[in-house]
Amino acid sequence: MRTDATAFLEEMSFFFKLKAFAKNFEKYGRKPGEKGRYVNLDFGHLVELSKLDKVLRSLVLDLALDIEHYLKVRINAAAMHAGADPFEVVDTFLEDSAASVVSEQTKALDKGVGAVAVRLAASTLGGCDLESRPAIVSAANEATATLSEVTKGRDPRHVEHAIAGMAGSPYSEALVRKYAGGPIPLWTLLELVSFGPLTRLYRHCFGKAGAIDDPEEREMFSAYRGLLKCTQQLRNAAAHNDCLLNGLDSHEKKSGAYPKIRKALAEGYGMDPDVVAQVGSVRVAMDLAAVLICYDAYVPRGGSRTRASLALSAARERFAEHAPLFDKTYAVKSFLDYADTLFDTFSRIFASQGASHENGVE
Repeated sequence: MRTDATAFLEEMSFFFKLKAFAKNFEKYGRKPGEKGRYVNLDFGHLVELSKLDKVLRSLVLDLALDIEHYLKVRINAAAMHAGADPFEVVDTFLEDSAASVVSEQTKALDKGVGAVAVRLAASTLGGCDLESRPAIVSAANEATATLSEVTKGRDPRHVEHAIAGMAGSPYSEALVRKYAGGPIPLWTLLELVSFGPLTRLYRHCFGKAGAIDDPEEREMFSAYRGLLKCTQQLRNAAAHNDCLLNGLDSHEKKSGAYPKIRKALAEGYGMDPDVVAQVGSVRVAMDLAAVLICYDAYVPRGGSRTRASLALSAARERFAEHAPLFDKTYAVKSFLDYADTLFDTFSRIFASQGASHENGVE
């Protein structure tokens, strides 16, 4: 057994990542000789949770890619139907995005701290040996770090700079370079932006005083904006290979969109309210539901839904495979019971190709 554990840690994972899943287990408080030790935890539990975490990350990424694609399709279609200027939409989006960041930086600024940071940065740059390339680079990096007290490390032109950085990829180089010296049309921006900027573009197009006149899409944005934020957060965590199942006993005090998600699951999708309530403020549980509800709202009938149904069924089977291991661990058991019902519910819906929006949030 020790040999198997050593091999797993050397070949499949590493201890720090595996140990993160121990957060789901309670510790003995007063039991003599056991205080501080985990209750009902052995190495096999951590291994199984790490494997389930991988299954969940893959599932989330697959679903999020479909949501991302069809959001782009909807934005493009709405712009075409409304006769929106594709260059103006992008130009106002980029300007509004930059202005929003600057506004947030300004509101958060401590004037005294900011003034000191600017003076230090100016002193660093002013004393730089401009004949030395290492000195120039060092001074620039030091000044940038100092000014982060003012900027909070945020870049108002993040979208443009991220796109410019894609010129280094052989898959996007030609497209980026084609528009490097001039305005970018909407369809090109849609091809290049990642999920985060895409949701902000969606808000720019269909939020209050949106850039595209489409009442139906504006209503969709209003209904699903909070759930899209949850989807983005879980998608980013999965893409960055973060542990998703290491906080099953942690409950969010600021629930945000979670009441709407719980209501949708119980009333719109017919899930057992008691099963939902057990994990109703657990971040990964609610964010995962948000992904599935958004999928149901934005992904049309067809092959994508069929593949999603199969993926959910496969994930459900894999989650159930060793579920009895966690029968004595409330946080994990509650999530596994919830995941079983959640995966089954949406797998059936996607397989049936049923109408998407009738089940969703109000």
